[in-house]
Amino acid sequence: MNAQNTQKDTAFKNPHVSLLIPVYNEEASLLFLLNKIKGALLEIDYELVIVDDGSTDGSAEKIETFIVLNPHLRIQLIRQENQGKGGAIRTAIRNALGNILVVQDADLEYEPSDILSLLKPFEKGEVVVYGSRNMNPENREYSSFFFYWGGILVTKVTNFLFSSQLTDEATGYKLFDARLFNDLSFKENDFAWEPEVTAKILKRKINIVELPVQYHPRSKLEGKKISWRDGVKAIFVLFKEYLRR
Repeated sequence: MNAQNTQKDTAFKNPHVSLLIPVYNEEASLLFLLNKIKGALLEIDYELVIVDDGSTDGSAEKIETFIVLNPHLRIQLIRQENQGKGGAIRTAIRNALGNILVVQDADLEYEPSDILSLLKPFEKGEVVVYGSRNMNPENREYSSFFFYWGGILVTKVTNFLFSSQLTDEATGYKLFDARLFNDLSFKENDFAWEPEVTAKILKRKINIVELPVQYHPRSKLEGKKISWRDGVKAIFVLFKEYLRR
């Protein structure tokens, strides 16, 4: 099946959603996040696909505690050796059962309450939705000058190469019709999976809908793991995908 011709006429009246949650040493925020998800998604049918990507703190134990306390929720906990965000998401995709896949970071930078609005375009037949931090004028804080302008640069390079009009390529909220991955795959194991999957989608002329989301940045001291090297690699991956036939 061609990803560009994914069945866009299908309406998801009550979508079965898989939240893909890569976790690496997020002990401090995990229970807060999982409880926020539980409170925000009362209206929909969903599962949590949590991939513990080789954490060395108490992340896995926090997840197991949440599972015991919430036996009514569908939760998959998968443990693997550390591969990076892309490797963890690839594992989650292979195990997900939902019609719609939502990438959910394990920190508290994004608000799960935004997921319901991000799901709305799927009811109209869209197949990819990104939550844009830059479309929300109330987001006035950023992790640092570098992170903000690094994200802007990656977005501008994306738009230049693929003739798109994205406002926030580097967003952590990326949602997909699961059927895209019948014929769309990615190889990058680290944060570079994000520009890779974006490039592959844009090369296939698939529309990416953007909607505003809330953003509460954290600093390196608070556990932020991305660095300037990831920004450089993101641009390299964008050019590589642009040149790939």
